[in-house]
Amino acid sequence: MLKELRLSDAQGDRVLEELASQGYISLGPPQHKEFEYQITELAYELVPSSAAKRISRTTTQDALKGLISRAKEITLSIRCRLRMATFSSGVKWLRSFLIRSLRCLNGRALFSISS
Repeated sequence: MLKELRLSDAQGDRVLEELASQGYISLGPPQHKEFEYQITELAYELVPSSAAKRISRTTTQDALKGLISRAKEITLSIRCRLRMATFSSGVKWLRSFLIRSLRCLNGRALFSISS
């Protein structure tokens, strides 16, 4: 953890001491020859809290309008339409084939399927 936070051993010790003094961690019994810190109830109370600011209704509506606008822009782009057409034409073909096959098997076909 010290590597990830880019702290020296001395700085890490000071951070742990500060967390312990504020009641967020406590020194627990040794499990592998060394003492280990345990998270306290006070620290668990921080879990549902968030550092994110509240978002106003106006900001939310503007963001939603922007998202919808971007979705429409992407959907109407030629590249996206080509992908959808390629996918949907295959799906439509398969659906049509299955319906015609079922009609033929039920004797209601306007045409016969030749093999």
